[in-house]
Amino acid sequence: MMCEHATMATRTYGMYPVRPVVNLLNESVICGRFSMYKMRNIHEDGLDDRCPDVVATDVADAVDLATGAEMPDSIATQVICLLQASRSEHGTLEARQEKVLDQLAELKKQIYRLQCVVKESYQKPKKDLVSVQKPIFVDLVLNVNPSKPPYSLLALQKLWKDTNFKVKAYTHSTTKGQIPIVFPETTNNIANIVDVTLIWKEVSNMEVVTKISHSCPIKGEVNFLRYVNRMIESHNYESTCSQPHTLDFALDFVNSLYNERRIEKGLLVLARDFEKWSCKGGFNIVDIAVWSLIKQFPGTSLPPTLREWYTLCETTFTET
Repeated sequence: MMCEHATMATRTYGMYPVRPVVNLLNESVICGRFSMYKMRNIHEDGLDDRCPDVVATDVADAVDLATGAEMPDSIATQVICLLQASRSEHGTLEARQEKVLDQLAELKKQIYRLQCVVKESYQKPKKDLVSVQKPIFVDLVLNVNPSKPPYSLLALQKLWKDTNFKVKAYTHSTTKGQIPIVFPETTNNIANIVDVTLIWKEVSNMEVVTKISHSCPIKGEVNFLRYVNRMIESHNYESTCSQPHTLDFALDFVNSLYNERRIEKGLLVLARDFEKWSCKGGFNIVDIAVWSLIKQFPGTSLPPTLREWYTLCETTFTET
């Protein structure tokens, strides 16, 4: 039964020809003329709708090409045109790449020049940056408790030769007792002026009121020193000191001691790190803060490391 069906499928006068398993040539070449309905072969490139003679010619050309025969002129022309078009496109692409590389090289040169300019600006001496600051005028109001007088203000009047601290003191109606400090009047004609209105008032800690911080005053004598230092660039430890963080640590520690009843243990810590925060051959903001703290706690026993230093501070800051 199967042989009979196979024989009928391969005859040329069958109603529907069946595609053979192996077909060396195009089936359109040997397709029969007696088919009732001619259907397109989905396994080919649409050659079955052409004339059998044309199909046979194409098959013969393909066989010649496979055996090394000469390529037809139409195909050779198409291949040559394709190669020539590819060369022109490659040339255009290479030109664009060269242009992009040139632009990148120029951009690299510009970045290098900018880098040199920025590097030179950072390497300028800090003294040159300080000298360009214009004269400033600072207006401050200090609310100070008479039991904790701001001795640091006396030290600033003595040390900062380029700044004139004009202090005008007033006493609040709630304050009782004598005023511990009388600040000297200064009439020096100096560019930088700090106009201080000091009010002796019953407050827990010093309050610094400025035009900017009127609703939220700055608390503490240490923070007062920080504020004034940053206002005047020539005394700003953050720009003149090589390790400003060490001074910040010391200032924070001194600020915490203002609320203590006794400061002997804290002074031992400061004496241990004396070389880190004290200024050799001069006085910095921490020297002033520690000296003022010690004076606010009279009768405090000083560590041996701080005794000679404290005597020098007293001589420098208080004597006329």
